Amino acid sequence: MTVFVKVGSYYQGKYYGDSVKNKEKIKSHLKYIGFRSRERDPNDKVFFDKHSLSADWLAFYNRIDTHPALQHSKTVKAHKIIFSLRQQDYLEYKASGRDYVHIIRRVMEDLERKKGVELDWIAVKHDQNHHPHCHVVVRAVSDSTNGPSKRIYFRKEDIAEMKRSFEYEVELHRVQTRSKIREWERMESHFVRDLFQDFTRSIEQKAKEIEKEKERERERSRRRGR
Repeated sequence: MTVFVKVGSYYQGKYYGDSVKNKEKIKSHLKYIGFRSRERDPNDKVFFDKHSLSADWLAFYNRIDTHPALQHSKTVKAHKIIFSLRQQDYLEYKASGRDYVHIIRRVMEDLERKKGVELDWIAVKHDQNHHPHCHVVVRAVSDSTNGPSKRIYFRKEDIAEMKRSFEYEVELHRVQTRSKIREWERMESHFVRDLFQDFTRSIEQKAKEIEKEKERERERSRRRGR
């Protein structure tokens, strides 16, 4: 199984990988990933985050737009990340009852723990076509409950860590799904075996009853012939 994680930024309106420095481009990107309906389940609430399945994308944008540390034109305002899987791998993962919401929350939680920060992010999953993937936008400064906010950068080791978390989450639940399938197969095998044994016993019993009836008929015939 192969997982894919792509990260980058915007700087002065120019695209550098998937990081962003121009605020209007962030808003355009959020609209684009959130309302491109051909790649979404129409029943989805569009955006999600660590707390909600119906996250407010405009409130997220405003937290970027008004943050004191993100006012300089040369400051990276946000990072864009794309997570993707082969369709077959994702379908096997979804068979466990989970989807990209569980993947992204697990990966971002692990990343927060590793970097020692609280991240402000929002995401949209596009998993209704042959290329299931998920877009995540991360504000380029952390939330802080203990002291000043920290600049958020994604280095090679951070991307590698995200891939490890991503792969672990998917593989863990694919294994569970396969275990359930094997359990169902065992149960089905036992059911078929028991059914066959019951059927065999029924046939044997019927054959014995027929043989006894034949024996009784032969005995009656001998008595009539005397």
